[in-house]
Amino acid sequence: MDREQSTVEVPLDALSSERVEEVWADLLKAEQEQAHQGLVRTHTRTLVILTAAGGERPDVARVALSHPGRYITVTVGPTAASRAAVSLLRAPGLGAASELVDLPLTPRAHDHWAEAVLPLLRPDMPVAGLVTDLGLLEGDAFCELALNLDTVVLDTRGISRPSQPWARVFGENPRVTPMDLAWHALQPWREVTAAAFDPDDLTALLPALEAVVAVGGPEADSPATWLHGWLVDRTERQQDEPALEFSRHGGKSGLRSLELRFAGDAVCRIAVAGRQLRAEVEVHGRVVHAVHQAWSEPDWSRLVSDCLAHGYDAVFHNTVRHLVDSREHRYEEGTDA
Repeated sequence: MDREQSTVEVPLDALSSERVEEVWADLLKAEQEQAHQGLVRTHTRTLVILTAAGGERPDVARVALSHPGRYITVTVGPTAASRAAVSLLRAPGLGAASELVDLPLTPRAHDHWAEAVLPLLRPDMPVAGLVTDLGLLEGDAFCELALNLDTVVLDTRGISRPSQPWARVFGENPRVTPMDLAWHALQPWREVTAAAFDPDDLTALLPALEAVVAVGGPEADSPATWLHGWLVDRTERQQDEPALEFSRHGGKSGLRSLELRFAGDAVCRIAVAGRQLRAEVEVHGRVVHAVHQAWSEPDWSRLVSDCLAHGYDAVFHNTVRHLVDSREHRYEEGTDA
């Protein structure tokens, strides 16, 4: 999508929430006077993006074009930037403009970044926090911010124990709405798995699920865990979970295949095949049903946009809550590795 962006850089020693609001107002006035009389700053949501210095810069502008609102990117950690970038972003032909501000922090402000963010939150707008580096969940600054968040978005795709950061989040604000890029990236896997059991006679197999066997390369532990959790929720097996087995295979990152094993010599195999996901249900050694679906690795901006568009997901909320309550309790007691 084409974008038009006006930006003003503000020295950090002159930065304040009042100055940021003033720049946004000036940018809007200039745009209206030039050629866009109907342009307005769209106050629908605030998204605070916490990112560690030195990491890959998130493409916030692409998200802001799809979901107009206020976007505050906070870079935590040593950074060479000496100025904040305050921008107004819009798509040609649209009357809504997003507000963007990129806040690099000075060394003395690293442990107090919430103080720079909280004054920019509007009381009449829902606030979401997107954490791109899970290490930023630690410390008093996140605790301050968490109490002001309606939604938290994490990305647990690269970790083997996705319940751990969520336990931290719920510990700070148990009422927050959870979203996870790892969960949204698995939407095609969930859809093709559900389609494999559409026939009534195959739906009847689900209560007999005994094990979920996942195979993948680096970073596949997390999707395997989330898919297992989804199956536990959908089959209502919270008190008697099917086993989860995971094994590494090959150099490609991410989940490559999933096998659902049932009592009575039945199995469902789901695997990546080129640009497709294919699922086959086999009973007594004979394939009785097969489905396939287009599949590709989604990029960061698309996943964030999908999360914001989808909104509250009751199934994910139940899944992550159960995962935290069951897995983290075992870790705390030392009964799980």
